[in-house]
Amino acid sequence: MIRTTVRLDENLFKEARKLAIDKHLPFAEVVNEALAKHLGRPTKVKKNTGVEFLRKLVELGEKYPIKGAPKDLAKNHDKYTWE
Repeated sequence: MIRTTVRLDENLFKEARKLAIDKHLPFAEVVNEALAKHLGRPTKVKKNTGVEFLRKLVELGEKYPIKGAPKDLAKNHDKYTWE
């Protein structure tokens, strides 16, 4: 990725920023997607952002309610989170 500075129309900036907030995406990703679409290039497959990951985790928790937590959760939280 290349870092750059661009000048945007104020209303265009506000709309793009609102879109980024609504979709829980970084502003740069919204700009990159819009530019790629304008140039007729396919956009990259989106990686799950932290917010999307947590939202999916909450959905799983609601779908499969589990009562209580493992007694060693605090001690082994990395194991339960990443393995």
